[in-house]
Amino acid sequence: MDDHYLRWRDPDLIDKFNSKEASKFFPSEKKFLTQINGDIASVLDIGCASGRYIDLLRLYINKFQYTGIDIVEQNIQIARSKFPEHKFVAGNALDVKLKDKFDLVNATGVIQHEPKFQDLIRKMVDWSNKYIIFDLKLANIEGYISDRQRAYTQYNSNRLYFIICSLQWLTDFLEGLPGIEKTFLYGYLTPTNKNVKLPSHVTKIISTGVLLEKGIGQVKNTYLELPMIHLGKQV
Repeated sequence: MDDHYLRWRDPDLIDKFNSKEASKFFPSEKKFLTQINGDIASVLDIGCASGRYIDLLRLYINKFQYTGIDIVEQNIQIARSKFPEHKFVAGNALDVKLKDKFDLVNATGVIQHEPKFQDLIRKMVDWSNKYIIFDLKLANIEGYISDRQRAYTQYNSNRLYFIICSLQWLTDFLEGLPGIEKTFLYGYLTPTNKNVKLPSHVTKIISTGVLLEKGIGQVKNTYLELPMIHLGKQV
């Protein structure tokens, strides 16, 4: 396991995710599940931890098949004991091979810490029949920062990537993804905690949920619901 993943094995995080209640999920997750309105029968959850996303899904969807992937074996063991009717895979999603496709592919709380995040998003698109949900951080910068010397989260000896990008870069990247007909961005200003270190010129961060909808249309539409602050593109 690469050193930037080691933090996820710490007991405090395993316990935190295992005790997570449906009310504690991000506003963007709830908004997008409401928007999808039950139009899914199968879900792939990347970075599933102990599978508590299932509890949230049950509030919006009556019946679904769920597959979870997590890099921490202990999380997978807990998930299998809690939700034996569903499937769980231990491993890095970038390396996992799955034959199935899914109506919804979710990776919340993952992209902002994954240095190969562009590859992961592309893989999510490949795995999806209909929808892709993930989140990341926007800031008033050029392009994006994926450098643990410049932007990171520090927990004792573990340093996680803290990836941030500009709105312009993100929309350009998403518009280049194949098969995406609609893109929805929903964000809100969020403070960083004491463990996060960012370049001094980055003073505001927007936590942003992304919902991608696949389709066959030739015109790609992007819908923004973001705070009215300067992010390098009019919002």
